Amino acid sequence: CEAKCQPIELSIGRKNRDVRPIDTSLLVDNATFNSNRTFFGTSARKSRRRMIKGNKHVKINMKKQKNQAVTIITLTTLLSALALVSADAAPWNASVGAQSNDKGFQALAFLPNEIWIHAGDRITWTFDADEIHTLTFLIADQPRPFFADGCPGFSMDPATYDGSTCVTTPPMVRGQTFTVIFPAAGNFKLVCLVHENMDGRIHVLDLSEPLPHDLGR
Repeated sequence: CEAKCQPIELSIGRKNRDVRPIDTSLLVDNATFNSNRTFFGTSARKSRRRMIKGNKHVKINMKKQKNQAVTIITLTTLLSALALVSADAAPWNASVGAQSNDKGFQALAFLPNEIWIHAGDRITWTFDADEIHTLTFLIADQPRPFFADGCPGFSMDPATYDGSTCVTTPPMVRGQTFTVIFPAAGNFKLVCLVHENMDGRIHVLDLSEPLPHDLGR
């Protein structure tokens, strides 16, 4: 049978029809086609998502840069304004009390007891007596408190006074200092809570108004 037997070719279709071989290299099976379609479709979707995400990042970064630029401009303007205020603000010096060399005579007074300054200026008082004194600015219609109680409480140094809140030191003696900043124009009374008749006046003028003198700086 080995010599006589020959392989039989099966054909599909009509009898005796020629069967031509098919170039299988040109065929793509369904699995491969679906795989490629899935691969390229997924890649396209990923690319679109990356583009959208990239555009969002660009917009967010542009917005951040814009906000940062606005913040820098705002801070620059604020610092410039503060620099101008600081340049115009002036320090002044005054004294609280005085005494003779033997301490037998005490001056119960703010020296000078009347000062003219500009809004934004500050005054530093130096206590020049061993007798205790306070430096106190009360608000309108405020009852005079006991010197040991304060406003109640005592102010931090430096303090800011515009007439809206009470400012006071604790009882202080020779060598101690206290500074008050006056941001707003007005006429303000200062008192010593230890000595009832010891007081003074601070006249805070607008920057556009000239000072009657420039002594005491």
